[in-house]
Amino acid sequence: GSFDWLHWRGRPTARIAPNKFIGEWIAEMRADYFDRRAETSQSLRTWKDYQGVLDRLPPHQELSPELLLEQVRATIPDTKNRQRTCQVLAMLARFAGIDMDLSLYRGHYGRKMLTPRELPSDDQIEEARNLIRDPRWRWIFGVIAAYGLRPSESMFCDLVEFPKLDVVWGKTGARLVYPCPELWAVEWQLESVLRPKISGHDSSALSNRISHAFRRSQIPFPPSVLRHCWAVRAARHYTIDEAAKMMGHSPSIHLDTYHYWISDKHLKSAFENTRSRPPDNPQ
Repeated sequence: GSFDWLHWRGRPTARIAPNKFIGEWIAEMRADYFDRRAETSQSLRTWKDYQGVLDRLPPHQELSPELLLEQVRATIPDTKNRQRTCQVLAMLARFAGIDMDLSLYRGHYGRKMLTPRELPSDDQIEEARNLIRDPRWRWIFGVIAAYGLRPSESMFCDLVEFPKLDVVWGKTGARLVYPCPELWAVEWQLESVLRPKISGHDSSALSNRISHAFRRSQIPFPPSVLRHCWAVRAARHYTIDEAAKMMGHSPSIHLDTYHYWISDKHLKSAFENTRSRPPDNPQ
């Protein structure tokens, strides 16, 4: 109970300075954040996420535990918003030297708290692709489905060494990905890169534009569902480490997030595949 991050960040351990407004604390916290991190697209996105919570605070009032707790209680328990609010306000409290514990209010929220949905089958994905008339958007749909990309990454990849795909920029940096299934990459001629001309100041803006395009074509699911489907499909052919590396996240995130979507239907299909294979050691 004695550990304090402030001792390790090179800041004094004195408690809140009198007559210091919240807006001043936030400005100092931002300056400290970018003193310790380069201003990259990723760090700017992260701070923007923090700022969304911090903007709810009254900038011309003094910071206090009571005010922070009031902001937390204004959110709905057991939601992502409550969890994120607790996380960001706890960071601000530590930075300002306020001794308070908001972890009790975080609640329970995660992938398993969401309402399960039935992922589309491969046949349904192919049918959805046929709804898209514009070949440029059809290519976007195809490359997300065949390679399990984050939607925005479809704008920053190349297939010079087809069927291998190189993600050249994205949320988790550059990486290599192979199609699953390869049949889609070949039949849909994804090696012939054909992108629509869209713009966006970050990955979130690009993803929103791609989602709007899906809705215009009456695709019955958002682009992110194609990534979920790729993860489930890849589980039949790759190890967790291999699939996670191609998706650009850690094995623990892969297990926690994507294994949730593996349904009885997928398990039965995997079982049927084992029946069709000869044993390794028939002796």
